[in-house]
Amino acid sequence: LYVNGDPTRLHRQSLGVVGARHATQQGERNARTFAAAFSAASVTVVSGLALGIDAAAHAEALNGPGGGIHP
Repeated sequence: LYVNGDPTRLHRQSLGVVGARHATQQGERNARTFAAAFSAASVTVVSGLALGIDAAAHAEALNGPGGGIHP
């Protein structure tokens, strides 16, 4: 397993966020809102970094204490 960044995040409570690659603007806003709430609660958001929902959630999660990781 290779980790780029803080490996302690692998031991935190986490939640996977996946969704459409061709998301609507509302879908991306919703993903950001949910990710911000999870990250603010120190839940790490896990994403595959695909375009659309995944990328929006991951980018927003990085702004909070929970952060984000991708496998």
